[in-house]
Amino acid sequence: MILSFFISILFFIKNPFTYKGYYNLTNFEFSHVIFSRFISPLILYSYYKILISDNIKKVFYFSFTAFILTITLIYTSHRATTIGLILSLIILLILSKQKLTHNNLIIFTGVLIVSLLVVTKFNLIEKRNYELIDFVLSNKTTDASINTRLELYKISFELIKKNPVTGIGFGGFKSYYKSDLPMKLKYPHNLFLETQVELGIIGSILLFALIYLILKNTIKYSRLIFVFALFSLWLSLFSKDLTTQNLLFINIIFINNRNHNHN
Repeated sequence: MILSFFISILFFIKNPFTYKGYYNLTNFEFSHVIFSRFISPLILYSYYKILISDNIKKVFYFSFTAFILTITLIYTSHRATTIGLILSLIILLILSKQKLTHNNLIIFTGVLIVSLLVVTKFNLIEKRNYELIDFVLSNKTTDASINTRLELYKISFELIKKNPVTGIGFGGFKSYYKSDLPMKLKYPHNLFLETQVELGIIGSILLFALIYLILKNTIKYSRLIFVFALFSLWLSLFSKDLTTQNLLFINIIFINNRNHNHN
């Protein structure tokens, strides 16, 4: 937590995120995707501790941590993570309502609202966030990230129509010959589309079964872990491929885990 706090402060000063082209670490440029995935579990944990803690010192500590890291996450402008985190916090709040005290609820919502007000007041919201809003409202955008994903999804559906049952084979997406985009990006940036394209219906059924087992067992183990699994599943819809969904598939360790905490 302490390390993440100081890194966040450093990133505010340096503004090292590059949203186009390649990242150059020698110039202190970092991937906003990797950094947002690094701090988002810490943010979820901090808000969770606000909800369940009855020690005022702990509540203050985790409130301050959640405040700083939430601002930092929005500042990175990784849109999928930011939206996913807000949705996850809403779910976490709903799941915790039975054990929630009035004071904890006020502090929880207060930290989140104040964080959003601060990034708005001090203009810490990057332009690309507004481009996403424009796309949602008008279905048109010049944002390269959005348009690229739309094209990847279009290609995926074309490939699914050709081979719906068996798929085109593991890693076959990048061999699509009508465009050089799959060769450059290698996968559809959507776990379910990638699985259906490459592994067909059987692969998709196995994937859904695995996700069902993950969600079924994590909710028995812990509310926090369950929400983290949902959050990871959300992220899998927009980036990474089948072999690099570490945040999601690490939850396999909770399948058939009999040490249920119900926390």
